[in-house]
Amino acid sequence: MPEGKKDSQVELIKNFLAFCTFIKRIGIPTAIIAFFWMYSTPAQKVKFIDIYILGFPALFEKYSSFILAIVIGIVVGQRTYFQKKGQIQEKEIQRLSQKKSEYQQQGLGTDLDHVDDGGTA
Repeated sequence: MPEGKKDSQVELIKNFLAFCTFIKRIGIPTAIIAFFWMYSTPAQKVKFIDIYILGFPALFEKYSSFILAIVIGIVVGQRTYFQKKGQIQEKEIQRLSQKKSEYQQQGLGTDLDHVDDGGTA
């Protein structure tokens, strides 16, 4: 494989990973708005504010409710995803702390005080 092609592929992968990190941090709806805001003309920005923030004109009323439903669905889906992810992480932290306490008890040969009262010191 030519060196230039390999470098361009590595750069493409780096850019893709940076983009994924950006999306993960700010969320999909915010990323869509940020992308639009960076690459739109001033007239498009004014129209966006008029339609989606101020709610004008009435012509777009049926479309804005559809778009609002999609955005609400995305936000609820992200919230559910991150709540489940947080619960999984919390269970893993509890499991690791329990294992650590068991190893410490085995090493000391005695019971630790904080294990008896539910894990609080």
